[in-house]
Amino acid sequence: MLIKRGYVMKKETLTLRFKGENDIDIETLSKSLDCVVAVLGKIADSSLTENDFCKFKVKNIEKGSFMITIEQIVDMATVLFPLMPPILESLNSILELKKNLGGQMPAEVIHEGNNTIVKSCVGNVTYIDNRTYNLYTRDSSIEKCLSELSRTISEDDDRTGFSIAVTDDKTVKTVEMDKEDLMRTRNPIDVESLNGDITEQEATGVLTVRKPDLLGNSKWQFKFLGKTINADIEDENFLKKVKEKEISFPLVSKLNAKMRVRLKNGDPISYTVIEVKSYE
Repeated sequence: MLIKRGYVMKKETLTLRFKGENDIDIETLSKSLDCVVAVLGKIADSSLTENDFCKFKVKNIEKGSFMITIEQIVDMATVLFPLMPPILESLNSILELKKNLGGQMPAEVIHEGNNTIVKSCVGNVTYIDNRTYNLYTRDSSIEKCLSELSRTISEDDDRTGFSIAVTDDKTVKTVEMDKEDLMRTRNPIDVESLNGDITEQEATGVLTVRKPDLLGNSKWQFKFLGKTINADIEDENFLKKVKEKEISFPLVSKLNAKMRVRLKNGDPISYTVIEVKSYE
């Protein structure tokens, strides 16, 4: 790989250890890696410019509770290195915070200088840099991916726990999660409400269905007030009818719904359908 003038290359490794049997169920491995890759992609997208280069590659696979080592290679402008916590370090910090919260909202959040101090309901204290904390609370998709990771591993009877270790030139930082930690963190918490710039309001209106989610793993796409939006649906009764094909598409094309709209500095950033009042 050719390194551009004024840029430096930095390597780090991420070791994933699936504790338990040496062999691992292919579905557990596949889903877990999908979750990890999705989170790394989110962090990389927010950390790098279009001129920077980053890739991840599997460096080693070993027995001993089944272990995978992933190497991160970053080619980044030297001026950014003092300002930008590495991508793998950010993942490590977020997972540590999620573990310490244990599936509950924090008791207290204190912003102090360049760091955020998060105190859990059971007394755990986590120090996390402001950039990483803001990344985690700005977009719920990271929390959802890590919750799915906990759910996937916890539902595999052969797995007794999970850990990640980030290694650079000088240090190794490890987050260990046992079976109870995984069970506690399998359901996502409302991290977006922890972002101080976020406000919420409720709205009722007609949503024109553009792209329904029939598999239950992505957002629905609607036309609302003349623009295309993507929204989660929390109405379990409606989702049950969709799953059981009591409601089918394209026969149903419009939903009269109550929504929760999240705004940042007055601009909508996310939509959630709380209740589907009627449909046609």
